[in-house]
Amino acid sequence: RFGTPRPNPFNPRVILPLELSVEGFVRVDVHSISGRRVRRLLARRLEPGTHHLLWDGRNDAGHPLPSGSYIARLGSTETEAHTMLILLK
Repeated sequence: RFGTPRPNPFNPRVILPLELSVEGFVRVDVHSISGRRVRRLLARRLEPGTHHLLWDGRNDAGHPLPSGSYIARLGSTETEAHTMLILLK
C-alpha cells in the first residue's frame, strides 16, 4: 500500500512511500487525471518493508509535466492501490 506522499501538493519532487508485507513484483506508474500513463517509476521485485520512490514531476521522456492532478498506481503480487498527487508550479 501507499503511505502519505510528501509533500503533496509538490514542486518539483514528491516522495511516495510503499509498504509491502510480502516479497514480490511491484509496478508503480503515474497517470494523468485522464488516465494516460505519463511515467513508470518502478517495475521490479522488492523485499517486504517500507520503500520510498521519488518522482520529479517529469514524464518518461524526461520532460517536465504541467501543473495538475496525477494518480500514482501501485500493482503488486499482494495488492493494488492508488494515491492522488498534485503538481503545482
